[in-house]
Amino acid sequence: MSGSRQLVLDASVIIKWHLQDELFVQEALALRSEFTSGLVSILVPDHLRYEVPNAVYVACRRGRLPFEEAHMTVAQFLSWDFAFVSTSDLILRAFTASHRFSCSLYDALYLALAEQQAIPFITADKRLFDTIKDEIPGVTWLGDYRPQATPSPREKRFTVGVTP
Repeated sequence: MSGSRQLVLDASVIIKWHLQDELFVQEALALRSEFTSGLVSILVPDHLRYEVPNAVYVACRRGRLPFEEAHMTVAQFLSWDFAFVSTSDLILRAFTASHRFSCSLYDALYLALAEQQAIPFITADKRLFDTIKDEIPGVTWLGDYRPQATPSPREKRFTVGVTP
């Protein structure tokens, strides 16, 4: 999708494409619409392949959706054409970010990818957002996301300063 705006989305956003009893589903679905129409390309660390199906499994286990629907949801998730990036290239940068922001290494992998690619990062993880919002330009809380056809002048180059 050359020419499209690139974003890093974490699992907390992408799961809302599939579990629509969550908060900020409309904003997440707007991102999905931009993605499917080619306006946005989405880069994600390759561990997302496990993180989203695990969230679906937990939702199923908690009775939020039946097994058959959960199974179809995972199949649909696997069909999305994300640009997967190997976490091998991100681990040391993510380890530093994890320490700096006291977040999980899994969350820090998204930060490291956004920094490495110098592109915006969108999360629905309020605790993570509140921790990094004043330190990192280019991070957006899903609840504040508004669809746009072209990048806004407000979008800045993403730098976390996590490179050792």
